[in-house]
Amino acid sequence: MRTLLNNSKIKLENLLCPNALLKINTSIAENKGRLWCAYRTRRIQELDTAHYITELNKDIEPINHTKLDATNENPVFEDVRLFSFQDNLLAFYTYLAGSPEMGWLWMCAVGMGIIDTQTGRITQQQSFRCYGKRIHEKNWTPVEWNERLFIITDFAPRIRILEAMGKPGNFILSECYNAKIETKSWSFGEIRGGTPFVSFPKQKSDWRYGFVHSVIYDYSKPKLFRTYYYTIARINLSDFTFQYYPDPIGIWEEENTEEYTRLSKLGSNENYNMKCVFPMGLVNYDEGVLLSYGKDDCVSRLKYFSWDFLLSLFSAGNNN
Repeated sequence: MRTLLNNSKIKLENLLCPNALLKINTSIAENKGRLWCAYRTRRIQELDTAHYITELNKDIEPINHTKLDATNENPVFEDVRLFSFQDNLLAFYTYLAGSPEMGWLWMCAVGMGIIDTQTGRITQQQSFRCYGKRIHEKNWTPVEWNERLFIITDFAPRIRILEAMGKPGNFILSECYNAKIETKSWSFGEIRGGTPFVSFPKQKSDWRYGFVHSVIYDYSKPKLFRTYYYTIARINLSDFTFQYYPDPIGIWEEENTEEYTRLSKLGSNENYNMKCVFPMGLVNYDEGVLLSYGKDDCVSRLKYFSWDFLLSLFSAGNNN
């Protein structure tokens, strides 16, 4: 951990399953004092996204790697966001509707289950398709407040929040907030979910903090080009006030090595060009947070942000 704090950023993919060529969009979370990473190793077009879960020790060193499977036998899921709730390690994920036997609908929906860390199985799975408002649903954001579980389905054009009641696997979701006023626009595209939202440990407050992302599409080039951005945001669950820092704090950095070029082409850049940084998971410490993010659908990284820095971004006049 000390090395990470001094360096601020490391190549998380070097700590993940060595047999997997790609380590895509890794989410990190702490559960019962143990650190876990979930990630996929294949493109969704291959119709089997081949996920793994890796345990890390407190010094951010790998302990073991386990294949992560879904008990509903749907192999086409992606972007697993880990979240600890009521001692359970929850997995929120996007899945492709359909099956190998009946065919695939190519419509995305959000599901959730509990990860059995001993077997690497996502159990007690539950589809949230019936609670969605869009044809394609992705990037739903879990947040805990007063021992209650909320899920932010949309940040733009308006904030929409569901509350999950009951037990994992048998949640009943109800809409508890649907903003009448549009979220203040960001210059970098529509604000979408990213990491789960967490509290600042040193202060009792209704604010919860997380990273959100956006993408800008460029149709002027012969091949579709996409540029991603992320920033810090916060929401107050007592009155649903939402704020975000108006400038990106996560930016794409070019890597010119032959190996990175090869990996990026094995990822989604085979079909279109993109500069992607995609926030996925958080580990919350007293002094700061560890952010895991995917890059270019081929590798994953860890970056440390101090709470002093993050809170300073919400000083007067510094947020929307």
